[in-house]
Amino acid sequence: MPTSDKGLCSSCGLCSNQAWPVEQSLQSCVFKNGWLGEREKQLFGRERKLDDPVEMRFGITLDRFTAQLKLPLPGSQWSGIITRMAMKAFEEKLVEGVVSLQHTPGNHFFSQPVLARNSDEIYATRGNKPVLSPLLSSLESAYHQGLKKVLVIGAACHLHTLRDFKERFEYLQEMELLTI
Repeated sequence: MPTSDKGLCSSCGLCSNQAWPVEQSLQSCVFKNGWLGEREKQLFGRERKLDDPVEMRFGITLDRFTAQLKLPLPGSQWSGIITRMAMKAFEEKLVEGVVSLQHTPGNHFFSQPVLARNSDEIYATRGNKPVLSPLLSSLESAYHQGLKKVLVIGAACHLHTLRDFKERFEYLQEMELLTI
């Protein structure tokens, strides 16, 4: 698997796609380029406040809050609010597919990337996956299927890399990407 020149890799999966050159994926790697400073300013309009411990931990936001579903989704971790948000986006036709992770059958501590295309597949992604995983490899399926609206549920390193890649290269330009 390719890694950045610093030897660090979050295994985000962007460089494992065959639809675009690995070299271009690596140009968007947060471990190669970082995500603080100038890159963060380009992506979010300003740099994070280095003297704000909350912003240093959670990143740039307009507002922060906690929430949970009043009626938790069965089998979900906490209440399943992220899964429900994804299902609602799909049901309301805001997206055609959801890039997320599923637990690998038989092993709770391994996950596999999926492109969920219906409510049952989205529901099957419920639960936290506290592991490195190649989430962004599912974008290749969305790209080849010609999807125009995709929701990506990922960690900060996934989403910063994805935003940067979309900004720099043409492969995902036609795709509207929503992120959680």
